[in-house]
Amino acid sequence: MYKFIGVLAAVIALTGCAKDPVYLESLKQGEHLLRSEKTVEFYEEYYEYPQHKALVGSYIARYYAYSSYKTKEIYAIEDALARCNEGVLKKVDKLTLENSCKVLNINNEWVLDDHEKAKLFRFLEHAKVLIGSDFGLEEFEKYYYEDGYKAFAYSKVGKATAYVANEDKKNVTVKLALEDCNKGVLKKVDKLTFRNSCKVLNINNEWVTEGKEEAKYVSFLESAKTLIGSGSGLQEFEEYYYETGHKAFAYSKAGKAKAYVTNGSKKYSTAILALKKCNAELLEEFPRITDDIRCAIINIDNRWVIDPDNWVVDVDDQLIGKDSNTTKPSDYATALEKAKKVLKSNRAIPLFEKYYHKPNHKVFVQSKVHAGVAYSTNKTSVEAAKEIAMGTCHKNLLKKYAEITDEISCEVINIDGEWVTEDK
Repeated sequence: MYKFIGVLAAVIALTGCAKDPVYLESLKQGEHLLRSEKTVEFYEEYYEYPQHKALVGSYIARYYAYSSYKTKEIYAIEDALARCNEGVLKKVDKLTLENSCKVLNINNEWVLDDHEKAKLFRFLEHAKVLIGSDFGLEEFEKYYYEDGYKAFAYSKVGKATAYVANEDKKNVTVKLALEDCNKGVLKKVDKLTFRNSCKVLNINNEWVTEGKEEAKYVSFLESAKTLIGSGSGLQEFEEYYYETGHKAFAYSKAGKAKAYVTNGSKKYSTAILALKKCNAELLEEFPRITDDIRCAIINIDNRWVIDPDNWVVDVDDQLIGKDSNTTKPSDYATALEKAKKVLKSNRAIPLFEKYYHKPNHKVFVQSKVHAGVAYSTNKTSVEAAKEIAMGTCHKNLLKKYAEITDEISCEVINIDGEWVTEDK
């Protein structure tokens, strides 16, 4: 417990608040939240302002802020948290749940553990850390009190949010939330991509980032939704996701058919069965299968296929192409020998080994004058992988250099396992 006898005496002696017993009682109730003389004086200033108002603060960053004169309580909370977290970011590199600002007081009432809205405020604080200043908190407050299965989706790039509640099934709820949110994105962009499409942020008041398995499941559904567009099929993907053994999901290029096979003993035979099943569905509608509608494998064992055109069957149901993520031992040995010549430091070799076995699309970059390296894998395009890898590499360089110049900048040396530089 923090004691402020001397501070309280100074406040009483120097201000007119000594005549207000309600204020003094409030000050005593919150003394464990006001951890310095400066914050006590700050609270005195806040106390005099009219409702609706909110006082927030970060103990770790030692930063406080308040907002007043708002028409709704939620607006005061939103504004105060935004101001406070902005101040915290001037002192730390990254905003986290630990160093971010917390709601301390609402309309001169302290937010203690037994406060009727304490859980709501903790929920809103968490939301603010995840979404930043791009979105308001009013929708989160409404969502928090909804019943039944519910899901909240958002796109930071597409600047859109949506939630669905009062549903009977979780997978239906997730599907509808993503659909509504992506409709908002499509009002601002011409096409949905992995980068701008909506992500599920919360399910049943639980943040998906807190549960790794839940997050994987949600990410899987988001990828499926982006691949199949506005067509139906998320329910099949959910059923497929939880199946065991080798499994494969086939989908027609024209979106006319889909099928999956699970519990297989071998990956390739399972893929062929899924393709045969999907193509058989096509033949119910078309007289023959042409390249523009032919089914292709888009997922194997819950991993998205980088190049579906490598996973189709011919008229004799023989698999055409090969798994683009599978390499022969001899190929790996050759790549490793080349890496030892191209990379400027032996310490980068283990990183390249990890990179090499990751799925496409992927990019490995290296600084021109420094042994710094970075890579990005399993992206929807080479451009996306390159952007992330270069950003990481340059961020590391800025820890040693004041600015990035052409002489020290990072350059791409490997794309999807193929070298793009000469031996050095």
